[in-house]
Amino acid sequence: MKPRNWLPIAAMLVTVGSPALCAEDPWTPADLLQPSELAARLATKEQSKPEILFVGFPVLYRAAHIPGAALAGPCSKAEGLDLLKKTVADQPRDRELVIYCGCCPFVKCPNVRPAFRALHEMGFSRVKVLVIENNFHADWVAKGYPVEKAAEAVHVEAQRISQESLLGPGKTWTELGLFNPTAIRVGSKTVLLFRAQDRAHTSRIGYAESEDGVHFVARHEPVLSPVANYERRGGVEDPRVVEIGGIYYLTYTGYDGRAAQLCLATSSDLMHWNRKGVILPAYKGTWNTQWTKSGAILPEKVNGKWWMYYLGTRTDADGQPRDYMGLAVSDDLLHWKDATNQPVLERRPGAFDSRVMEPGPAPILTDAGILLLYNGADDHLVYGPGWVLFDRQDPRRVIARADGPFVVPTLPWEKVGNVPNVIFLEGAVTQMAARDRLQLTGYYGAADKFVGGLNIRLTLPR
Repeated sequence: MKPRNWLPIAAMLVTVGSPALCAEDPWTPADLLQPSELAARLATKEQSKPEILFVGFPVLYRAAHIPGAALAGPCSKAEGLDLLKKTVADQPRDRELVIYCGCCPFVKCPNVRPAFRALHEMGFSRVKVLVIENNFHADWVAKGYPVEKAAEAVHVEAQRISQESLLGPGKTWTELGLFNPTAIRVGSKTVLLFRAQDRAHTSRIGYAESEDGVHFVARHEPVLSPVANYERRGGVEDPRVVEIGGIYYLTYTGYDGRAAQLCLATSSDLMHWNRKGVILPAYKGTWNTQWTKSGAILPEKVNGKWWMYYLGTRTDADGQPRDYMGLAVSDDLLHWKDATNQPVLERRPGAFDSRVMEPGPAPILTDAGILLLYNGADDHLVYGPGWVLFDRQDPRRVIARADGPFVVPTLPWEKVGNVPNVIFLEGAVTQMAARDRLQLTGYYGAADKFVGGLNIRLTLPR
Protein backbone atom coordinates (compact mmCIF):
# COMPACT_ATOMS: atom_id res chain seq x y z
CA MET A 1 0.00 0.00 0.00
CA LYS A 2 1.33 3.43 -0.94
CA PRO A 3 2.01 5.93 1.85
CA ARG A 4 -0.80 8.44 2.18
CA ASN A 5 -0.19 12.08 1.52
CA TRP A 6 -1.34 14.03 4.61
CA LEU A 7 -0.41 17.47 3.24
CA PRO A 8 -3.97 18.33 2.16
CA ILE A 9 -5.15 17.59 5.68
CA ALA A 10 -2.38 19.64 7.20
CA ALA A 11 -3.15 22.51 4.84
CA MET A 12 -6.81 22.37 5.78
CA LEU A 13 -6.04 22.44 9.49
CA VAL A 14 -3.66 25.32 9.10
CA THR A 15 -6.25 27.23 7.08
CA VAL A 16 -8.89 27.01 9.76
CA GLY A 17 -6.39 27.62 12.53
CA SER A 18 -7.03 24.31 14.27
CA PRO A 19 -5.03 23.77 17.46
CA ALA A 20 -4.27 20.25 16.16
CA LEU A 21 -0.96 21.60 14.86
CA CYS A 22 0.06 23.37 18.04
CA ALA A 23 3.51 22.48 19.28
CA GLU A 24 2.23 21.11 22.57
CA ASP A 25 0.02 18.50 20.88
CA PRO A 26 1.54 15.01 20.68
CA TRP A 27 0.46 14.28 17.11
CA THR A 28 1.59 15.53 13.70
CA PRO A 29 -0.45 15.85 10.48
CA ALA A 30 0.76 12.39 9.49
CA ASP A 31 -0.97 10.95 12.56
CA LEU A 32 -4.44 12.18 11.56
CA LEU A 33 -7.07 10.07 9.80
CA GLN A 34 -10.23 11.43 8.20
CA PRO A 35 -13.53 9.65 8.96
CA SER A 36 -14.29 9.27 5.25
CA GLU A 37 -11.04 7.39 4.71
CA LEU A 38 -11.58 5.06 7.65
CA ALA A 39 -15.15 4.36 6.51
CA ALA A 40 -13.87 3.53 3.01
CA ARG A 41 -11.28 1.14 4.40
CA LEU A 42 -13.87 -0.61 6.56
CA ALA A 43 -16.05 -1.12 3.48
CA THR A 44 -13.32 -2.96 1.55
CA LYS A 45 -12.03 -6.52 1.86
CA GLU A 46 -8.65 -5.21 2.96
CA GLN A 47 -7.02 -7.80 5.17
CA SER A 48 -4.90 -5.46 7.26
CA LYS A 49 -7.62 -3.25 8.72
CA PRO A 50 -6.51 -1.15 11.70
CA GLU A 51 -7.35 -1.94 15.30
CA ILE A 52 -9.93 0.68 16.32
CA LEU A 53 -9.94 1.82 19.95
CA PHE A 54 -12.71 3.85 21.51
CA VAL A 55 -10.98 5.81 24.28
CA GLY A 56 -13.99 7.77 25.60
CA PHE A 57 -16.81 7.24 28.03
CA PRO A 58 -18.58 3.86 28.10
CA VAL A 59 -22.04 5.42 27.85
CA LEU A 60 -21.10 6.90 24.47
CA TYR A 61 -19.73 3.55 23.30
CA ARG A 62 -22.98 1.83 24.22
CA ALA A 63 -25.02 4.44 22.37
CA ALA A 64 -23.13 3.96 19.08
CA HIS A 65 -19.60 3.07 18.01
CA ILE A 66 -17.59 2.16 14.94
CA PRO A 67 -18.04 -1.53 14.10
CA GLY A 68 -15.31 -3.64 15.66
CA ALA A 69 -14.07 -0.85 17.93
CA ALA A 70 -12.85 -1.99 21.33
CA LEU A 71 -13.93 -0.11 24.45
CA ALA A 72 -10.68 1.16 25.97
CA GLY A 73 -11.45 4.21 28.07
CA PRO A 74 -12.13 6.78 29.32
CA CYS A 75 -8.45 7.66 29.04
CA SER A 76 -8.86 10.90 30.96
CA LYS A 77 -8.96 8.65 34.05
CA ALA A 78 -6.31 6.31 35.43
CA GLU A 79 -8.58 3.28 35.24
CA GLY A 80 -9.32 4.08 31.60
CA LEU A 81 -5.63 4.23 30.74
CA ASP A 82 -5.14 0.90 32.49
CA LEU A 83 -7.93 -0.60 30.37
CA LEU A 84 -6.32 0.80 27.20
CA LYS A 85 -2.96 -0.73 28.05
CA LYS A 86 -4.51 -4.12 28.83
CA THR A 87 -6.50 -4.03 25.58
CA VAL A 88 -3.39 -3.61 23.41
CA ALA A 89 -0.81 -5.36 25.59
CA ASP A 90 -0.46 -8.35 23.25
CA GLN A 91 -0.57 -6.43 19.98
CA PRO A 92 2.60 -6.15 17.85
CA ARG A 93 4.15 -2.72 18.23
CA ASP A 94 3.93 -2.07 14.49
CA ARG A 95 0.15 -2.73 14.46
CA GLU A 96 -1.85 0.17 13.08
CA LEU A 97 -4.12 1.61 15.77
CA VAL A 98 -6.87 4.18 15.34
CA ILE A 99 -8.12 6.01 18.43
CA TYR A 100 -11.21 8.16 18.78
CA CYS A 101 -13.69 9.44 21.34
CA GLY A 102 -16.27 11.73 19.73
CA CYS A 103 -17.60 13.47 22.82
CA CYS A 104 -16.43 16.78 21.35
CA PRO A 105 -13.88 18.06 18.79
CA PHE A 106 -10.78 15.85 18.98
CA VAL A 107 -8.50 18.83 19.60
CA LYS A 108 -10.43 19.56 22.81
CA CYS A 109 -11.09 15.97 23.88
CA PRO A 110 -9.86 15.05 27.38
CA ASN A 111 -9.41 11.40 26.36
CA VAL A 112 -7.54 11.45 23.03
CA ARG A 113 -4.29 13.11 24.12
CA PRO A 114 -3.55 10.82 27.08
CA ALA A 115 -4.43 7.78 24.97
CA PHE A 116 -2.11 8.87 22.15
CA ARG A 117 0.77 9.51 24.55
CA ALA A 118 0.28 6.24 26.41
CA LEU A 119 0.34 4.18 23.21
CA HIS A 120 3.53 5.87 22.01
CA GLU A 121 5.13 5.29 25.41
CA MET A 122 4.28 1.60 24.98
CA GLY A 123 6.23 1.59 21.70
CA PHE A 124 3.40 1.66 19.16
CA SER A 125 4.66 3.41 16.03
CA ARG A 126 1.49 3.56 13.90
CA VAL A 127 -1.10 5.34 16.01
CA LYS A 128 -3.71 7.38 14.14
CA VAL A 129 -6.15 9.91 15.59
CA LEU A 130 -9.58 10.01 13.96
CA VAL A 131 -10.38 13.60 13.01
CA ILE A 132 -13.67 14.24 14.79
CA GLU A 133 -14.15 17.96 14.21
CA ASN A 134 -17.53 18.26 15.95
CA ASN A 135 -18.75 15.06 17.62
CA PHE A 136 -19.23 11.42 16.71
CA HIS A 137 -22.86 11.83 15.70
CA ALA A 138 -22.23 14.77 13.36
CA ASP A 139 -18.98 13.49 11.85
CA TRP A 140 -19.77 9.79 11.61
CA VAL A 141 -23.36 8.74 12.31
CA ALA A 142 -25.05 11.59 10.42
CA LYS A 143 -22.86 10.92 7.38
CA GLY A 144 -24.22 7.39 7.08
CA TYR A 145 -21.01 5.60 8.07
CA PRO A 146 -21.49 2.19 9.71
CA VAL A 147 -22.21 1.94 13.43
CA GLU A 148 -22.82 -0.71 16.02
CA LYS A 149 -24.94 -0.18 19.10
CA ALA A 150 -24.85 -1.88 22.45
CA ALA A 151 -27.95 -1.96 24.61
CA GLU A 152 -29.39 1.50 25.20
CA ALA A 153 -27.42 3.47 27.75
CA VAL A 154 -30.52 3.95 29.89
CA HIS A 155 -32.88 1.01 30.26
CA VAL A 156 -36.50 1.91 31.01
CA GLU A 157 -39.39 -0.26 32.12
CA ALA A 158 -42.75 1.47 32.36
CA GLN A 159 -46.05 0.01 33.52
CA ARG A 160 -49.36 1.79 33.82
CA ILE A 161 -50.65 2.25 37.37
CA SER A 162 -54.16 1.62 36.14
CA GLN A 163 -55.91 0.75 32.91
CA GLU A 164 -58.30 3.59 33.73
CA SER A 165 -57.53 7.29 33.92
CA LEU A 166 -56.69 8.77 37.33
CA LEU A 167 -58.44 12.08 36.65
CA GLY A 168 -60.63 13.43 33.88
CA PRO A 169 -63.04 16.19 32.85
CA GLY A 170 -65.52 17.58 35.35
CA LYS A 171 -67.77 20.61 35.38
CA THR A 172 -67.34 24.26 34.36
CA TRP A 173 -63.61 25.07 34.16
CA THR A 174 -62.56 21.40 33.67
CA GLU A 175 -65.42 20.46 31.35
CA LEU A 176 -63.38 19.99 28.16
CA GLY A 177 -60.36 18.28 29.73
CA LEU A 178 -58.19 17.77 32.82
CA PHE A 179 -54.69 16.75 31.76
CA ASN A 180 -50.91 17.43 31.59
CA PRO A 181 -50.06 17.39 35.31
CA THR A 182 -46.80 18.22 37.01
CA ALA A 183 -46.17 16.36 40.28
CA ILE A 184 -44.35 16.93 43.55
CA ARG A 185 -44.16 15.18 46.92
CA VAL A 186 -45.22 17.29 49.91
CA GLY A 187 -44.82 15.34 53.15
CA SER A 188 -46.79 12.14 52.76
CA LYS A 189 -48.90 13.49 49.91
CA THR A 190 -48.46 13.60 46.15
CA VAL A 191 -49.63 16.88 44.68
CA LEU A 192 -50.57 17.35 41.05
CA LEU A 193 -50.86 20.74 39.39
CA PHE A 194 -52.80 20.10 36.21
CA ARG A 195 -54.05 21.94 33.17
CA ALA A 196 -57.80 22.11 32.63
CA GLN A 197 -59.90 23.58 29.82
CA ASP A 198 -63.45 24.84 29.76
CA ARG A 199 -65.79 24.70 26.78
CA ALA A 200 -64.36 27.99 25.47
CA HIS A 201 -60.90 26.34 25.36
CA THR A 202 -59.57 28.63 28.09
CA SER A 203 -56.91 26.91 30.19
CA ARG A 204 -56.42 27.13 33.95
CA ILE A 205 -54.15 25.34 36.42
CA GLY A 206 -55.75 23.23 39.15
CA TYR A 207 -54.60 21.39 42.27
CA ALA A 208 -55.16 17.75 43.28
CA GLU A 209 -53.64 15.67 46.08
CA SER A 210 -53.40 12.02 47.07
CA GLU A 211 -52.14 9.94 49.98
CA ASP A 212 -51.31 6.93 47.81
CA GLY A 213 -50.34 8.55 44.52
CA VAL A 214 -53.27 6.90 42.74
CA HIS A 215 -56.55 8.25 44.11
CA PHE A 216 -56.63 12.03 43.78
CA VAL A 217 -59.03 14.66 45.02
CA ALA A 218 -59.07 17.90 43.05
CA ARG A 219 -59.89 21.31 44.51
CA HIS A 220 -63.07 22.86 43.23
CA GLU A 221 -61.39 26.07 42.09
CA PRO A 222 -58.23 26.63 40.06
CA VAL A 223 -55.06 27.89 41.73
CA LEU A 224 -53.94 29.90 38.69
CA SER A 225 -56.27 31.54 36.18
CA PRO A 226 -55.51 33.82 33.22
CA VAL A 227 -55.23 37.39 34.51
CA ALA A 228 -52.13 38.98 32.95
CA ASN A 229 -52.24 40.40 29.43
CA TYR A 230 -49.97 37.61 28.18
CA GLU A 231 -52.48 35.00 29.46
CA ARG A 232 -55.85 36.43 28.46
CA ARG A 233 -57.83 35.04 25.51
CA GLY A 234 -56.01 31.74 25.84
CA GLY A 235 -55.02 30.83 29.35
CA VAL A 236 -52.30 29.26 31.48
CA GLU A 237 -51.07 25.86 30.34
CA ASP A 238 -48.79 22.88 30.96
CA PRO A 239 -47.18 23.52 34.37
CA ARG A 240 -43.89 22.14 35.70
CA VAL A 241 -42.89 22.63 39.32
CA VAL A 242 -39.72 22.29 41.39
CA GLU A 243 -38.96 23.13 45.01
CA ILE A 244 -35.71 24.97 45.68
CA GLY A 245 -34.80 26.47 49.04
CA GLY A 246 -38.36 26.20 50.38
CA ILE A 247 -39.85 28.05 47.38
CA TYR A 248 -41.89 26.40 44.64
CA TYR A 249 -41.02 27.54 41.12
CA LEU A 250 -43.74 26.99 38.55
CA THR A 251 -43.02 27.32 34.84
CA TYR A 252 -46.07 27.44 32.62
CA THR A 253 -47.19 28.61 29.18
CA GLY A 254 -49.06 31.88 28.94
CA TYR A 255 -51.20 32.06 25.80
CA ASP A 256 -52.86 35.30 24.71
CA GLY A 257 -54.52 33.97 21.57
CA ARG A 258 -51.55 35.01 19.42
CA ALA A 259 -48.35 33.84 21.11
CA ALA A 260 -47.48 31.10 23.58
CA GLN A 261 -44.69 32.21 25.92
CA LEU A 262 -42.81 30.56 28.78
CA CYS A 263 -43.74 32.17 32.11
CA LEU A 264 -42.80 31.79 35.79
CA ALA A 265 -44.58 32.03 39.13
CA THR A 266 -43.47 31.28 42.70
CA SER A 267 -45.28 30.09 45.82
CA SER A 268 -44.69 28.90 49.36
CA ASP A 269 -47.76 26.61 49.48
CA LEU A 270 -48.56 25.52 45.87
CA MET A 271 -51.91 27.31 46.01
CA HIS A 272 -51.14 31.03 46.07
CA TRP A 273 -48.90 32.14 43.23
CA ASN A 274 -46.83 35.25 42.60
CA ARG A 275 -46.33 35.88 38.88
CA LYS A 276 -42.81 36.73 37.72
CA GLY A 277 -43.82 37.34 34.12
CA VAL A 278 -42.62 36.02 30.77
CA ILE A 279 -39.10 34.60 31.15
CA LEU A 280 -38.43 33.57 27.52
CA PRO A 281 -40.43 35.77 25.12
CA ALA A 282 -41.76 34.40 21.86
CA TYR A 283 -40.16 35.46 18.58
CA LYS A 284 -36.99 36.74 20.28
CA GLY A 285 -34.74 33.71 20.85
CA THR A 286 -31.28 33.06 19.50
CA TRP A 287 -32.64 30.24 17.32
CA ASN A 288 -36.30 29.78 18.38
CA THR A 289 -38.07 32.19 16.07
CA GLN A 290 -41.61 31.45 17.22
CA TRP A 291 -43.20 30.22 20.48
CA THR A 292 -41.58 29.17 23.77
CA LYS A 293 -43.06 26.61 26.19
CA SER A 294 -42.43 23.80 28.67
CA GLY A 295 -39.65 24.89 31.00
CA ALA A 296 -38.05 22.03 32.98
CA ILE A 297 -35.67 23.45 35.61
CA LEU A 298 -32.77 21.39 36.94
CA PRO A 299 -33.22 21.83 40.73
CA GLU A 300 -29.46 21.82 41.43
CA LYS A 301 -26.80 24.23 40.26
CA VAL A 302 -24.19 23.13 37.72
CA ASN A 303 -21.06 25.26 37.39
CA GLY A 304 -22.63 27.87 39.65
CA LYS A 305 -25.65 28.39 37.35
CA TRP A 306 -29.27 27.31 37.11
CA TRP A 307 -30.31 25.51 33.91
CA MET A 308 -33.66 24.95 32.23
CA TYR A 309 -34.57 22.85 29.21
CA TYR A 310 -37.50 24.23 27.21
CA LEU A 311 -39.37 23.95 23.93
CA GLY A 312 -38.88 26.46 21.14
CA THR A 313 -40.39 26.50 17.67
CA ARG A 314 -38.68 27.44 14.44
CA THR A 315 -39.33 27.02 10.72
CA ASP A 316 -36.79 24.72 9.10
CA ALA A 317 -35.23 25.10 5.67
CA ASP A 318 -37.96 22.94 4.12
CA GLY A 319 -40.58 25.47 5.26
CA GLN A 320 -41.98 23.22 8.00
CA PRO A 321 -42.36 24.50 11.57
CA ARG A 322 -40.98 22.09 14.15
CA ASP A 323 -40.63 22.04 17.94
CA TYR A 324 -37.08 21.69 19.24
CA MET A 325 -35.53 21.54 22.68
CA GLY A 326 -33.54 24.51 23.91
CA LEU A 327 -31.51 25.31 27.00
CA ALA A 328 -31.62 28.48 29.08
CA VAL A 329 -29.37 29.61 31.94
CA SER A 330 -29.92 31.86 34.96
CA ASP A 331 -28.04 33.30 37.92
CA ASP A 332 -31.11 33.76 40.14
CA LEU A 333 -33.93 31.48 38.84
CA LEU A 334 -35.93 34.58 37.83
CA HIS A 335 -34.07 35.98 34.84
CA TRP A 336 -33.31 33.58 32.00
CA LYS A 337 -31.53 33.69 28.66
CA ASP A 338 -30.63 31.22 25.94
CA ALA A 339 -27.50 29.21 26.73
CA THR A 340 -26.90 28.09 23.13
CA ASN A 341 -27.27 29.35 19.58
CA GLN A 342 -28.86 26.08 18.44
CA PRO A 343 -31.24 23.49 19.88
CA VAL A 344 -29.58 20.99 22.24
CA LEU A 345 -31.19 18.02 20.46
CA GLU A 346 -30.72 17.44 16.76
CA ARG A 347 -33.71 16.42 14.67
CA ARG A 348 -33.74 12.79 13.53
CA PRO A 349 -35.95 12.40 10.44
CA GLY A 350 -38.26 9.42 10.75
CA ALA A 351 -37.69 9.02 14.50
CA PHE A 352 -40.33 9.04 17.24
CA ASP A 353 -39.36 12.67 17.99
CA SER A 354 -38.92 13.95 14.43
CA ARG A 355 -41.65 16.61 14.80
CA VAL A 356 -41.59 17.51 18.52
CA MET A 357 -38.88 17.31 21.22
CA GLU A 358 -40.47 18.72 24.38
CA PRO A 359 -39.19 18.51 27.99
CA GLY A 360 -41.19 16.47 30.46
CA PRO A 361 -40.68 16.51 34.25
CA ALA A 362 -37.80 18.31 35.95
CA PRO A 363 -34.38 16.86 35.04
CA ILE A 364 -32.61 14.63 37.57
CA LEU A 365 -28.90 14.99 38.35
CA THR A 366 -27.39 11.48 38.54
CA ASP A 367 -23.86 10.08 38.64
CA ALA A 368 -24.25 9.14 34.98
CA GLY A 369 -25.37 12.61 33.90
CA ILE A 370 -28.42 14.87 33.76
CA LEU A 371 -31.38 12.63 33.01
CA LEU A 372 -34.31 14.29 31.25
CA LEU A 373 -37.48 12.45 30.34
CA TYR A 374 -38.98 14.21 27.36
CA ASN A 375 -41.92 13.93 25.00
CA GLY A 376 -41.47 13.15 21.35
CA ALA A 377 -43.94 13.30 18.49
CA ASP A 378 -43.36 11.81 15.07
CA ASP A 379 -44.46 13.19 11.71
CA HIS A 380 -47.95 11.76 12.34
CA LEU A 381 -48.11 13.57 15.72
CA VAL A 382 -48.20 10.39 17.78
CA TYR A 383 -46.76 11.36 21.19
CA GLY A 384 -44.72 9.19 23.55
CA PRO A 385 -41.98 9.81 26.13
CA GLY A 386 -38.30 8.98 25.77
CA TRP A 387 -35.13 10.03 27.58
CA VAL A 388 -31.92 11.93 27.01
CA LEU A 389 -28.77 11.97 29.14
CA PHE A 390 -26.73 15.17 29.25
CA ASP A 391 -23.22 15.68 30.65
CA ARG A 392 -23.47 16.53 34.35
CA GLN A 393 -20.63 19.05 33.95
CA ASP A 394 -21.97 20.55 30.70
CA PRO A 395 -25.78 20.58 30.41
CA ARG A 396 -25.47 21.44 26.71
CA ARG A 397 -23.77 18.20 25.71
CA VAL A 398 -25.76 15.07 24.88
CA ILE A 399 -24.21 11.81 26.09
CA ALA A 400 -26.92 9.42 24.94
CA ARG A 401 -30.50 9.49 23.76
CA ALA A 402 -33.40 7.07 23.41
CA ASP A 403 -34.05 5.42 20.07
CA GLY A 404 -37.78 5.18 20.76
CA PRO A 405 -40.50 5.93 23.32
CA PHE A 406 -40.83 3.74 26.40
CA VAL A 407 -44.64 3.84 26.26
CA VAL A 408 -47.07 4.69 23.45
CA PRO A 409 -50.81 5.38 23.30
CA THR A 410 -52.74 2.11 23.24
CA LEU A 411 -55.72 2.53 25.58
CA PRO A 412 -58.94 4.10 24.24
CA TRP A 413 -58.67 7.21 26.45
CA GLU A 414 -55.06 7.73 25.28
CA LYS A 415 -55.97 7.42 21.61
CA VAL A 416 -59.28 9.32 21.50
CA GLY A 417 -59.85 12.75 23.01
CA ASN A 418 -59.33 16.41 22.24
CA VAL A 419 -55.99 15.59 20.60
CA PRO A 420 -55.70 11.92 19.54
CA ASN A 421 -52.79 9.55 20.19
CA VAL A 422 -51.08 11.41 23.02
CA ILE A 423 -49.14 10.27 26.05
CA PHE A 424 -47.53 13.45 27.38
CA LEU A 425 -45.39 12.87 30.48
CA GLU A 426 -45.15 16.03 32.54
CA GLY A 427 -44.83 14.99 36.20
CA ALA A 428 -42.69 12.50 38.14
CA VAL A 429 -42.10 11.74 41.79
CA THR A 430 -38.96 9.84 42.82
CA GLN A 431 -39.71 6.73 44.89
CA MET A 432 -36.16 5.33 45.03
CA ALA A 433 -32.78 6.62 43.90
CA ALA A 434 -29.53 4.63 43.86
CA ARG A 435 -26.31 5.16 41.98
CA ASP A 436 -27.46 3.32 38.88
CA ARG A 437 -31.20 2.88 39.45
CA LEU A 438 -34.25 5.11 39.73
CA GLN A 439 -37.87 4.32 40.47
CA LEU A 440 -40.37 7.03 39.61
CA THR A 441 -44.11 7.46 39.58
CA GLY A 442 -44.90 9.38 36.43
CA TYR A 443 -48.06 11.31 35.58
CA TYR A 444 -49.09 12.08 32.02
CA GLY A 445 -51.75 13.77 29.97
CA ALA A 446 -53.70 11.45 27.67
CA ALA A 447 -55.29 12.77 24.47
CA ASP A 448 -55.38 16.27 26.03
CA LYS A 449 -58.33 15.12 28.15
CA PHE A 450 -57.30 12.74 30.95
CA VAL A 451 -54.52 12.03 33.48
CA GLY A 452 -52.77 8.66 33.60
CA GLY A 453 -50.03 7.20 35.79
CA LEU A 454 -46.91 5.09 35.24
CA ASN A 455 -44.51 3.13 37.40
CA ILE A 456 -41.13 3.82 35.79
CA ARG A 457 -37.94 1.91 36.54
CA LEU A 458 -34.68 3.13 35.06
CA THR A 459 -31.25 1.51 35.00
CA LEU A 460 -28.43 3.99 34.41
CA PRO A 461 -24.87 3.44 33.20
CA ARG A 462 -22.27 3.11 35.94
